[in-house]
Amino acid sequence: MKLLHAPHTRFFALAAALLLSQSMAKASTFSADGQTPRVSAALASQLMQASGDAAKEDLFPVLIRLSSGEFDRILQLRLQDGRKVGNALPLVHSFKAQLSAGEIQQLLQSDQVEYVTLDAPLRSFSSPDGLSAPALDQFLATVGADSPSSRQSGVTVAVFDSGIALHPDLPEGKVTAAVDFTSGAARLLQRNSDEYGHGTHVAGIIGGEGLASARQQGVGPGNRFVDLKVIDSQGQGQTSNLIRAIEWVIDNKDRYNIAVANLSLGHPSLESYQDDPLCQAVRRMVEAGIVTVASAGNLGKTEEYPEIWGGIASPGQEPSVITVGAVNTRGTLTHQDDIAASFSSRGPSLDGVFKPDLTAPGNAIPSALAAGSFLGERFPEWKMDSNYINLSGSSMATAFVSGAAAAMLSANPDLNPLQVKLALLMTAAKLESPHLFEQGNGLLNARTAVALARQIDTVTQRLEGRVAPSWMLDMESCRLRSQGCELVWAGGSFALADRIYYSSAADSGSIAWWGDGVPWVSGLDFEAFDSDAWWNEFFSPQSLVWADAMVWADAMIWADAMVWADAMIWADAMVWADAMIWADAMVWADAMIWADAVVWAD
Repeated sequence: MKLLHAPHTRFFALAAALLLSQSMAKASTFSADGQTPRVSAALASQLMQASGDAAKEDLFPVLIRLSSGEFDRILQLRLQDGRKVGNALPLVHSFKAQLSAGEIQQLLQSDQVEYVTLDAPLRSFSSPDGLSAPALDQFLATVGADSPSSRQSGVTVAVFDSGIALHPDLPEGKVTAAVDFTSGAARLLQRNSDEYGHGTHVAGIIGGEGLASARQQGVGPGNRFVDLKVIDSQGQGQTSNLIRAIEWVIDNKDRYNIAVANLSLGHPSLESYQDDPLCQAVRRMVEAGIVTVASAGNLGKTEEYPEIWGGIASPGQEPSVITVGAVNTRGTLTHQDDIAASFSSRGPSLDGVFKPDLTAPGNAIPSALAAGSFLGERFPEWKMDSNYINLSGSSMATAFVSGAAAAMLSANPDLNPLQVKLALLMTAAKLESPHLFEQGNGLLNARTAVALARQIDTVTQRLEGRVAPSWMLDMESCRLRSQGCELVWAGGSFALADRIYYSSAADSGSIAWWGDGVPWVSGLDFEAFDSDAWWNEFFSPQSLVWADAMVWADAMIWADAMVWADAMIWADAMVWADAMIWADAMVWADAMIWADAVVWAD
């Protein structure tokens, strides 16, 4: 099965080139002081090539970051000859511009400039899929999003995508605001549309009402949307335009009651999340109180390399967002045959942060088809009928999690983004087949996550009542058979950055083997579930440093299957080989919200 159509093939070819340049470029060449890199490695490589080329006036799309004080003071960026350059992006204290190599060099002579990187092209993380697929209701059932208790809705979700078209499942009034950023400026639309077809599909998963087919209803049919169009009719976009859209959402959060943001798009990670302007922008959105869900990306393989590790995309590499990978459920309800989707980006992130955070169904997902859209017209064979089309990708998986997050906030509006994230990670169902860096903390378990959200007292930081640790998959069939019933267990523990958080119900002796072919769920002490003590203790995890658990060393395959071995990608940036120093790579204090807001910490 060919996963990428032509525009995306070119995109990932560009991604491979940019990633390769990251290990080859010496960014310090363009440093004003000769020591501190102030240009991303990918851009530095292009600048060095341009410096020896006859076409010295080639322009590079760049983002130029100033210190916050300098940005507030000068308001306009100028070259040495006084010419004004760039348009301001206040959210990330930056300017976007098209500059030559010489002009970039000029700017780097100024102490005002902190960092320069590429204004990277955006793509959605999905592809048409010719596989036959069950209806959407089966995918909801396998993640526990089919019960009335887990389908609470009425939350507004900001969808950063190609637009949301009118559709029987997405009727008039479903979209409370539509703003087009594809030209660079915010343009309020009187009527929402989707010429590419991706955003409509995503919105259908999050909150389609199922009016064209009851079996195709989304996770939260009562959810509303704010439509941020950042991808054009050909499926293309620009990072700077997405940053503008994020700033608009933060500014208009209260006006439209925006609680969740879905980003089923991004670009390959070109630098640390600490320097990445898109990561900085989504972090501001989390800090504003918006639960932010982002795709891990579809960088799991290429035609040349069938298995790639460490390809988490931006903004999914940002630690504060909920990063979602894709699982192939093979069209069945059971979890026993679930495998990792081969296209889905594997962890860890470029900075060594544990990613993806969790996974959801991502293969051959049916959802709303935007009439006359690029995807529907280009790939008619993948239409289910005139209202629905099958797509695959981490984009689709992300939409499932955004829908679940909205249901959690509907059950308990007082939850902050971190509490929503921790509850999703804690309750995720551990799968047997996928690797630790393929499934993250496990498959979305919406039923338990919503139940947990409902019981969290955000003032006392304890549970107000009991939360069932398991539920029956396909209960009706189980009643008829009276045997072979499959239980879905909450994981009871989760990985976050360089640590595992686990409860008294987890067998710490088993944790050292997680990710080494042993199911995560085997580390749980199920007898503890029958006691009266675990209800609060289960969700009050203790910490265990990954290094002590020896997870990374045995679980990772840093050899023939890796892209890095042959292509020498990441050589300068990573420290996998001898040091395995995960702790030093994490910065959970200054920039992140974990430090002060952790609910279940000791």
